[in-house]
Amino acid sequence: MTQTTHIHFVLPFRGRKPVGGFKVVYEYANQFASMGYQVTITHAAGLYLGVHPNDRALTNIAKFIIFGAARLYRPDPWFNLEPSVKTRWVPSLHSVHSIPAEIVVATAWETAEWIARWPISAGSKHYLIQHLEDWIAPRERVLETWRLPLKKVVISKWLEAIALNLGETTTYIPNGLDHKAFGLDIPIESRNPLKVLMLYHPLAFKGTHYGLEAIKIAREQYPNLELTLFGVEEPPKNSLPDGVLFERKPSQLRLRALYNQSSIFLSPSLAEGWALPPAEAMMCGCATVLTQIGGHEYAINGSTSLLSEPHDANAMAQNLKRLIEDHDQRLRLARGGLEAMKQYDWATAAKAMEKTFN
Repeated sequence: MTQTTHIHFVLPFRGRKPVGGFKVVYEYANQFASMGYQVTITHAAGLYLGVHPNDRALTNIAKFIIFGAARLYRPDPWFNLEPSVKTRWVPSLHSVHSIPAEIVVATAWETAEWIARWPISAGSKHYLIQHLEDWIAPRERVLETWRLPLKKVVISKWLEAIALNLGETTTYIPNGLDHKAFGLDIPIESRNPLKVLMLYHPLAFKGTHYGLEAIKIAREQYPNLELTLFGVEEPPKNSLPDGVLFERKPSQLRLRALYNQSSIFLSPSLAEGWALPPAEAMMCGCATVLTQIGGHEYAINGSTSLLSEPHDANAMAQNLKRLIEDHDQRLRLARGGLEAMKQYDWATAAKAMEKTFN
């Protein structure tokens, strides 16, 4: 590639709300723009290929007109794109809405279905696989997109293993981290061991129910245990235990403060592609209690985190209590996580992606 190369990322819907997979794409876009490449990001108002009935067409047209007029498809409320990154808002991902480029990147299974049908002029076709997205569509339909003739990049080893089982060749590039946005502000040793932070998410595979149950169990022994939740969606009324705080859509600065004010970060997720929040928490000095899943691949039990099997609220509660009671272990894990996260940065990830494009 030359630095006049046009790189085109394609996202499945608008980016107004914080989404981990979108953040990854936006980070790559900024990196390539700073390296001198021409970068475009397309967001689609409607995209499902043969899933929804035709009467959704009017809804998609309305979304296209309303959100497009006010540029409400951009991530401006929560992510700063480089000024040179161009954004597009299209009514669908039909090939008539493709644009000439050297590289085009599908970023979700729905976009892969469409891009595979785009003309050669759209560019060399790539597929950034960030999760096994079978909570959205039947697993076989999702996996069928992994078999498409696209050059595939996976963000974690567990996704790489699935691809290998399908007989597909992939390139493994773990996510980067923004070391300017997140870092240590409050000394680890001065933090209250009873302050816990957790992401709230309504999707079942995020495991929020198990995390809340673990807090309930731990509070039987430590009634003063404090839990703060953050997330995009407001929890249903009366769904949270007494005394649990919730912050909706905290800014990046506020999220950094929440991480730094907490001693322990709890992630009860049942499945992740490559989870950003626990890694960001480690960067800010939290000890972590995580589930033993592929998306937490950077967590080493007893070294950077305490791990337990998914669905096991009691085991998570026991790990919480271990860190509350054992000051030295909590400090050791927090410092281990802080050190381990230094190996991940977006510049390194972008260089690896550039090599893949070449």
